Amino acid sequence: MRILVTYLVLIVMIACTKEEATSKVEKNNSKQQNMVIKAEYTDYYHPYMTYVAGVKGKTTLCCYTVKKGKIIAQGEKTMPQKLKIREKWFDFNEAKIVVSHCGSVVLASLEVDYPKVESPGFRISEPACYKEHLVMGSDKISAIEVDSINTIKAYEGMGYLVSSPGLTSDPYRYYDPQWSYVGLFYPYTQIENDSRNGWDYFVVDIQNEVVLFRVEGQRVIAKYTKKLPFSPKEEIIPEFSNTNKTIIFRDKDGHLKNYILVLKNEQLVEKNN
Repeated sequence: MRILVTYLVLIVMIACTKEEATSKVEKNNSKQQNMVIKAEYTDYYHPYMTYVAGVKGKTTLCCYTVKKGKIIAQGEKTMPQKLKIREKWFDFNEAKIVVSHCGSVVLASLEVDYPKVESPGFRISEPACYKEHLVMGSDKISAIEVDSINTIKAYEGMGYLVSSPGLTSDPYRYYDPQWSYVGLFYPYTQIENDSRNGWDYFVVDIQNEVVLFRVEGQRVIAKYTKKLPFSPKEEIIPEFSNTNKTIIFRDKDGHLKNYILVLKNEQLVEKNN
């Protein structure tokens, strides 16, 4: 029993030491950057990861990621003094910094109490965020611009799909693994399920090159590419059919292009009409 008690005391002491070390790192770093810490979040499933956000100067949002007491990523973004959120304007000082998980990603956002119903002596509010957010990764801090975020899905080898509240047919915003914006992703035409093999296919046009991803779970297991014959200025939306393994193309107005690709022998080839 005495050994067990000693062991438990040691565990508590180690945990406290780690927490103190992390806290010390955060405070020292915030002093060096003249930053006031406003939010701190510890990952429940990975308690050795801590995410810290604060303000430097008047409107600069600063963030850093701490792993086991060591800063592994940091970045900042200067925000405007006046924030337009939906149809109303708010002062930067009215917003609070919120650090939270969104899917498998940790975000730092500026949140306000947005008036949903307003009348003399009566008000109902709901949380709403400014369109610019900081993604707090393990290697860098990235800025993204989305009016309202519902979910973020991460795919190893492909990147991220960001959805907004709305219809399930509404397009995702697609970002590559470095969080550079690529374009819109339409779920009913650009994502196709192969239930027999347990795969999903994702097809997208990236700078006049069609890219077809084969995904198993959240990981890309195959990638196929082919240069397209269209004008680089033309907005093209590819559509993949798992039934006959073909990709058709439409312009932004929905008109079908006279060009079809087929996935054959692990390559994208032109279909002979």
